[in-house]
Amino acid sequence: MSTEDIELGPIDYLVVEWPAGKQPDGEGLKHLIDLTDRGLIRVIDLAFVRKNEDGSVEGMAITDLDADGSLDLVELEGASSGVLGEDEYADASDVLEPGASAAILVYENTWAAPFATALRKNGAQLVANPGCFPTPVILGLAPLLSAGLVAPGPIHVDGKTGLSGAGRAASEAASFASSEESVRPYRAPRHQHTPEMERGLELATGFTPSVMFVPHLVPAVRGVVTTAFLPLEAGVTTDGLTSCLLDAYRHRPFVRVLPPGGMVDSKRTRGSNVVELQAFADTRTGTAVVIGALDNLVKGAAGQAIQNLNLIMGLDESTALPAMAVYP
Repeated sequence: MSTEDIELGPIDYLVVEWPAGKQPDGEGLKHLIDLTDRGLIRVIDLAFVRKNEDGSVEGMAITDLDADGSLDLVELEGASSGVLGEDEYADASDVLEPGASAAILVYENTWAAPFATALRKNGAQLVANPGCFPTPVILGLAPLLSAGLVAPGPIHVDGKTGLSGAGRAASEAASFASSEESVRPYRAPRHQHTPEMERGLELATGFTPSVMFVPHLVPAVRGVVTTAFLPLEAGVTTDGLTSCLLDAYRHRPFVRVLPPGGMVDSKRTRGSNVVELQAFADTRTGTAVVIGALDNLVKGAAGQAIQNLNLIMGLDESTALPAMAVYP
């Protein structure tokens, strides 16, 4: 089966809040069940949380919302893919007032899947703007996988990001006291960008890779660095990996491939739409190491969205986009 034949609708993430004194009563569940029964959406994960007066957060069973027991909740009760976890509950609770409740829903728009597949088969281009972590991973690995220089899996990715990647909402985790001189992992092993990496690589190469991704928060305002490790094919050298990336991006204005021995630096991409890539072969362990760096506030992904718009409109892809970093 080609990637054009894979039917997948857009994935949406939704948080609905009920203020204190106005608890969910299950009225919306019957409409959600109706949407799933008609095949319009597929519920991937669903959870209900309540923030207590002391600031603690507790989960709410879906059955507790069906007061008269009139709803068939079997399908919704089984909608637990593991996408939502303690980190997502904590993120939702950070913006809840004491006494408030929230529903957290991840769903696929299955109604759009056949439409999107038909358009692709007819030669249409559907643009999906990738996130900050998937961008250097997909750009760095896709040419190497397609050329057969590396094996398609398992792929292990280590990520580092500054605090701006977490958004502007105030939280204890993003406060100065918590983040200064701190490096810590988060949302592993089910970060939302993991399936995006896998899907992007599959679309680009035809392989179906398995990615293990562990991101880390570092005490910086902006910048992303990813390091990917995957099996190296026999006889492949650092020069071979680098040459492959150079050939793939020789005429791309926003991809900077470093020579063997060069090391990426997120500081050199600050304020620009550029992603830096480097690759080397560790023949002792049979591992290919591919590292990428970018500014998460530009290339990942506001600048990249402008770049995609330029391409759709037939403009030069570099129109209105900086390639020079703000340094130091």
